[in-house]
Amino acid sequence: KWLRYVNNVISRYPEYTVVLLVNDFIEHDPDSLKDDGRLTEFGKLIERRIVAPNENVALVLCGNAEGTARWDKTYGERNVNAIMFNYQNDEENGLGFFRIVTLNGEAGTITVTTYSPVLDVDS
Repeated sequence: KWLRYVNNVISRYPEYTVVLLVNDFIEHDPDSLKDDGRLTEFGKLIERRIVAPNENVALVLCGNAEGTARWDKTYGERNVNAIMFNYQNDEENGLGFFRIVTLNGEAGTITVTTYSPVLDVDS
């Protein structure tokens, strides 16, 4: 029932770029030398039932696991990215990090900046 609701809302606004906020979508792969992530079981369901069929979904932001990770997949001409961001247990204890997401529809780009005003650092 809830999957049908989400898909109905997304399909009502095909002119909008959709950013999903989903807990437990990806997790960090401890065997990866990069920040590559893998889909959780719940993430696989969301990917199959919401991300894949909706052409206006471009980005998935998630947490619920330690560290950071990325995931992306191409569907025809569309590339969907996912970013997991959870610094609660890092060495800096998550000191006020902001994640700033900028979508540029004309250029077809997504820029992500992470900033901590407490530490005065960005990445």
